[in-house]
Amino acid sequence: MPIRNLLIISNGHGEDSIAAEIVRRLPETIEIAAYPTLGDGRAYDGVCPIVGPRRHLPSEGHRQKGSLRRDARAGFGIAQALRFMRGEARLYDAIIVVGDMLGVVMCWLGRCRVRIYVDVYKTGYANRYSALERWIIGRSCDLVLTRDDILAGQLAATGINARCAGNVMMDTLVAGDYDATSVRQHGRAIAILPGSRASAPANFALQAAALRRVPGIADIDLFGALPKGSDPAVLAKAAGLSWTPTDGAAGGLGTLTGDLTVHLSSGSLGAVLAAADLVLGQGGTANMQALGLGKPVVSFLAENATDSRRKRNAVLTGDSRIVTERTAEALAAALVRLLSDDADRLRRGAIGRERIGPPGAIRAIIAELSR
Repeated sequence: MPIRNLLIISNGHGEDSIAAEIVRRLPETIEIAAYPTLGDGRAYDGVCPIVGPRRHLPSEGHRQKGSLRRDARAGFGIAQALRFMRGEARLYDAIIVVGDMLGVVMCWLGRCRVRIYVDVYKTGYANRYSALERWIIGRSCDLVLTRDDILAGQLAATGINARCAGNVMMDTLVAGDYDATSVRQHGRAIAILPGSRASAPANFALQAAALRRVPGIADIDLFGALPKGSDPAVLAKAAGLSWTPTDGAAGGLGTLTGDLTVHLSSGSLGAVLAAADLVLGQGGTANMQALGLGKPVVSFLAENATDSRRKRNAVLTGDSRIVTERTAEALAAALVRLLSDDADRLRRGAIGRERIGPPGAIRAIIAELSR
């Protein structure tokens, strides 16, 4: 039967952004609602209605040492979510889950069938499915679209309908209207991604401190790509810079000035990354998209990052991402290294493209929903 109404479930800002782009490209004949299970779901503004209870956790969904314990004390916000899944969610013709296993688990507990699970989290390089996850997926999902053939093969070996049709992160990279290339004036450019969480101002302050230590930084174009809803004034204050806003036309948010000049934009990450030679990034999904475009990333691990997360990211990204200590000196040294060695920068970029993979998943989603 043709699908009349569809529920898309996502978990966190990066996953919300991916899911919102999927919604934009689905046939207009389908009535679509989004259930962002964590946070405000701002990525869906102007895209589709939001349904379900809002859920806010101390960790913001970012796993660090002690974060699971803090979220547990907050009750995980799961009770209201399950009531929604066992009620309203079951009225939709089909459900797409975008993100990690949480959405699949919620559907399983709510006795909702998942038409398509688009996994943007796991990778065959670093963190494959556990036996319990495979068991739940097998009893909940009609189709799983994985990020790589390794994961698809693991699921298919247990009788699950799974395949890799490309990395949806790359399908949903938004170019936007901001023309970063026309703003670029120098021989090198760096994209700055402070991240989407509450730590973004502190991240940006450290990134700015690192950039100040890069020789000749005045002759390098700096582009700050901010998530929707970010306040440039807060970032400016954190970094000791002044913000000169624009009218917001074409995605531009103005310029930060002082001892650094940073051109700000929102909703045009793809354009910013295309204009940059490398990335100073604390974004989650955005970092992966940068690597997929062949742009090496320099970043530091979040405070209290778990050893398992550190190892998993290292295995996945290999040499395409340089992770330093949480100091301006270490970040600056890594930036200088990439800026001064074109061959090494290109080598790392090629590794990133291979590890993250090409686009193609959205075509598979549309084809599946049209069956």
